[in-house]
Amino acid sequence: MPQHMNRWAIDIDRDDITRAAIVAEPEAPLADSAVEVAVELFAVTANNVTYDALRSLDAALPTALIDIAGNPGVTRAVHQAFGDQLRLSLVVGKAHWDAESTGGPLPGPRQSGFFAPGRIEKRAGEWGGAELTRRMDLGWSAFIADVPALTRLDRRHGAEGALAAWREAVAGTANPRASVIVDSAARA
Repeated sequence: MPQHMNRWAIDIDRDDITRAAIVAEPEAPLADSAVEVAVELFAVTANNVTYDALRSLDAALPTALIDIAGNPGVTRAVHQAFGDQLRLSLVVGKAHWDAESTGGPLPGPRQSGFFAPGRIEKRAGEWGGAELTRRMDLGWSAFIADVPALTRLDRRHGAEGALAAWREAVAGTANPRASVIVDSAARA
């Protein structure tokens, strides 16, 4: 792949995700209402748990569901599997925005939502802007101090770096303690 290529994608075979290749993305005119976003850095993670792993979890343990994806089928399965042992069901994201929820009320706790801008507005109202900023700075500083113990940065470059990271994640050989950051431009 030429290092000067600006537009690229990783083409993944949906029937066999271990088969992936770098492909050039052609220049295309934008529609009147469209915008183009340039991605300079992105990350890949290897410590994901698949939906199928639900069956292997111990339903006798007190559990919390922090739902990032918003898949109603998985949410229902977690609620049914854990019942009263599910102590919290918190909806944070809704990547499955187009999936319909079916089956009536969920067993276990009532779902609650978390919306960061709403929480920030609430805290600003309770504490005032200066106190909110002070507390956010303290929390961020504490978090940043802990990051080196939690993960290490693994910087990759260009399409080849992204493809290598993908292949490692799919093969199960990626380091789960590493945060892979890919610079979309190849290293000169």
